[in-house]
Amino acid sequence: QTVNPGGTVNLGTTYAVLSPQGTQNVTETREIRFGNEVVGKPQVTVQRADGTYTSNVPLTLPQTAQKGTYTVTTTVQAGNTSDTRQTTFNVS
Repeated sequence: QTVNPGGTVNLGTTYAVLSPQGTQNVTETREIRFGNEVVGKPQVTVQRADGTYTSNVPLTLPQTAQKGTYTVTTTVQAGNTSDTRQTTFNVS
Protein backbone atom coordinates (compact mmCIF):
# COMPACT_ATOMS: atom_id res chain seq x y z
CA GLN A 1 0.00 0.00 0.00
CA THR A 2 1.29 3.46 -0.91
CA VAL A 3 0.13 6.67 0.75
CA ASN A 4 1.14 10.33 0.52
CA PRO A 5 2.18 12.47 3.49
CA GLY A 6 -1.02 13.67 5.15
CA GLY A 7 -2.89 10.62 3.85
CA THR A 8 -4.49 7.80 5.81
CA VAL A 9 -3.40 4.16 5.88
CA ASN A 10 -5.66 1.46 7.31
CA LEU A 11 -3.90 -0.92 9.71
CA GLY A 12 -6.09 -4.02 9.70
CA THR A 13 -5.85 -7.48 11.23
CA THR A 14 -8.08 -10.53 11.50
CA TYR A 15 -7.93 -13.05 14.33
CA ALA A 16 -9.97 -15.72 16.11
CA VAL A 17 -10.73 -16.01 19.82
CA LEU A 18 -11.38 -19.36 21.48
CA SER A 19 -11.59 -19.21 25.24
CA PRO A 20 -12.68 -21.77 27.86
CA GLN A 21 -14.50 -18.89 29.63
CA GLY A 22 -16.38 -17.85 26.47
CA THR A 23 -14.97 -14.29 26.62
CA GLN A 24 -11.46 -12.94 26.99
CA ASN A 25 -9.63 -9.64 27.13
CA VAL A 26 -7.64 -9.18 23.93
CA THR A 27 -4.88 -6.58 23.51
CA GLU A 28 -4.15 -5.40 19.97
CA THR A 29 -0.84 -3.57 19.51
CA ARG A 30 0.45 -2.06 16.29
CA GLU A 31 4.06 -0.90 16.35
CA ILE A 32 4.95 1.37 13.43
CA ARG A 33 8.64 1.75 12.55
CA PHE A 34 10.53 3.83 10.05
CA GLY A 35 14.02 2.36 9.91
CA ASN A 36 14.94 1.53 13.50
CA GLU A 37 12.76 4.26 15.01
CA VAL A 38 9.34 3.58 16.53
CA VAL A 39 7.08 6.35 15.19
CA GLY A 40 3.79 5.09 16.62
CA LYS A 41 2.39 2.37 18.84
CA PRO A 42 -1.40 2.45 19.15
CA GLN A 43 -2.80 -0.16 21.54
CA VAL A 44 -6.31 -1.14 22.52
CA THR A 45 -7.71 -3.77 24.90
CA VAL A 46 -11.18 -5.13 24.20
CA GLN A 47 -13.29 -7.95 25.59
CA ARG A 48 -14.13 -10.53 22.93
CA ALA A 49 -16.48 -13.50 22.89
CA ASP A 50 -15.46 -16.61 20.96
CA GLY A 51 -15.41 -15.88 17.23
CA THR A 52 -13.46 -14.28 14.40
CA TYR A 53 -12.79 -10.56 14.41
CA THR A 54 -11.44 -7.99 11.99
CA SER A 55 -9.94 -4.90 13.60
CA ASN A 56 -8.98 -1.74 11.70
CA VAL A 57 -7.07 1.30 12.93
CA PRO A 58 -6.94 4.25 10.52
CA LEU A 59 -3.59 6.05 10.79
CA THR A 60 -3.42 9.59 9.41
CA LEU A 61 0.15 10.49 8.57
CA PRO A 62 1.50 13.96 9.28
CA GLN A 63 2.30 16.20 6.31
CA THR A 64 5.93 15.88 7.42
CA ALA A 65 6.02 12.06 7.19
CA GLN A 66 9.31 10.94 5.67
CA LYS A 67 9.21 9.14 2.34
CA GLY A 68 10.11 5.45 2.39
CA THR A 69 8.96 2.09 3.71
CA TYR A 70 7.30 1.77 7.12
CA THR A 71 6.99 -1.57 8.93
CA VAL A 72 3.92 -2.38 11.02
CA THR A 73 4.20 -5.19 13.57
CA THR A 74 0.76 -6.20 14.81
CA THR A 75 0.53 -8.31 17.97
CA VAL A 76 -2.71 -9.77 19.28
CA GLN A 77 -2.48 -11.07 22.85
CA ALA A 78 -5.09 -12.96 24.86
CA GLY A 79 -4.01 -14.30 28.23
CA ASN A 80 -0.68 -16.10 27.80
CA THR A 81 -1.13 -16.51 24.05
CA SER A 82 -0.05 -14.05 21.37
CA ASP A 83 0.43 -13.91 17.62
CA THR A 84 2.47 -11.40 15.63
CA ARG A 85 2.38 -10.42 11.98
CA GLN A 86 4.34 -7.85 9.96
CA THR A 87 3.33 -5.77 6.99
CA THR A 88 4.64 -2.65 5.29
CA PHE A 89 3.37 0.49 3.64
CA ASN A 90 5.17 3.11 1.60
CA VAL A 91 5.07 6.88 1.85
CA SER A 92 5.77 8.57 -1.48
